[in-house]
Amino acid sequence: VKFTWSGYTIGSATLNSSGLATLTRSNLNADTYPLTAMYAGDADNLASTSAMLNQVVLETTSAVKITSTLNPSTLGQAVSFTATITSPTVIPTGPVTLMVGTKVLATAQLSSGKAKFTTSTLPLGSTKVTAIYYGDSNIAKSSASVIQTVQ
Repeated sequence: VKFTWSGYTIGSATLNSSGLATLTRSNLNADTYPLTAMYAGDADNLASTSAMLNQVVLETTSAVKITSTLNPSTLGQAVSFTATITSPTVIPTGPVTLMVGTKVLATAQLSSGKAKFTTSTLPLGSTKVTAIYYGDSNIAKSSASVIQTVQ
């Protein structure tokens, strides 16, 4: 049995003793896939094509964890932040943005699921620092915050 998506063959499978053919794919992007199954026929059975099935693949979730070194820190001291992005089914890639309120402090690319930032411009007091992962068409957006105290 040949499985097709919009006319393109995405794989094939052999019928089992119950007359079922199963194709498993794990590398599909989040989207709707109009799938059909085509049986070539044999000496006893005519060829046939199934009705179209719209298979929906949803985007996966992501989670952000942010940590800081030297908390509390002193005014003007460099503080490093690490944002760790995880997802249950997809390896996150792309940028992570570090924010204080509506101000962008930095943007860094993920490397092995982590993005690192260093700043020495935080003001005195407690500041909420947020790491935002915007995701992509396959991974949902997520964010997390840490309170950095500067003395």
